[in-house]
This record gives sequence, C-alpha cells and structure tokens, in this order.
Amino acid sequence: RKDLDLRPVEGVDGTASEGVILEKLEKFGITPEAVMLWGTGTPMREFLWSEEMADASVHVLLNVDFRDTYREGDREIRNCHINVGTGKEVSIREVAEKIMKEIGFRGELRWDSSKPDGTMRKLTDVSKLD
Repeated sequence: RKDLDLRPVEGVDGTASEGVILEKLEKFGITPEAVMLWGTGTPMREFLWSEEMADASVHVLLNVDFRDTYREGDREIRNCHINVGTGKEVSIREVAEKIMKEIGFRGELRWDSSKPDGTMRKLTDVSKLD
C-alpha cells in the first residue's frame, strides 16, 4: 500500500480497500481473472538494464574519442551520437508472458486488437559501440 502513496492512482490511496483497488484496475482491463493489453502483442522491443547503461556510459567516456563519431571533412557535424542498447529484441507478448510467470499470475492474457500496436520495432543501432 505504501507504493500507492508514492505513485497515486486516481481515487486510490494507501488506505483503499482491496475492493476499491480492484474496481479501479478493472477500468484499465486488469482483473484477477484476466489482463487486457492493447494491440496484438507482436511489436518488438529492446530492453536495457540501468546498470548496463551505466557500464556503457563509463566505457564511452573512457574509450571513445568524439572525433571518431563523425566523418572528417564534413561541413556540419551530424550523427555524432552513440546509441546504447542490447541489440536484442523481444515481442511485447513475450514480455507480458514473462511478467505473468514471474509474478505468478494465473489469469488469462487478452489482446484488444481494436487498439493500436504502436511502432512495430524499436531496436537500437549499437554499431558505434563495436
């Protein structure tokens, strides 16, 4: 319940009963029997652990010369950013199934294909880190 106080949900606070909480969650498609997610679950996503980002940032700071991130002689310095990522992707459906397994949710996972999937792929080009 303390978490609800830190990140409030409208109409729910740390003193809310289980019934009130379940009623609010149902408005978002979450019940003890099923969870409804938007789209089809087919879009692919890449995930990065915060510690991996920290490690990559230190690596870049210690080992990358800014001049190596763009072409010599270019009139304008462009595309000098360095992406950090895993280069691996997983479907939203797979992520949802892993979360269900991890938390022990035995209900049904449902997909509302009348809602948008969003961008089909979000995979970072990490070639500058090679």
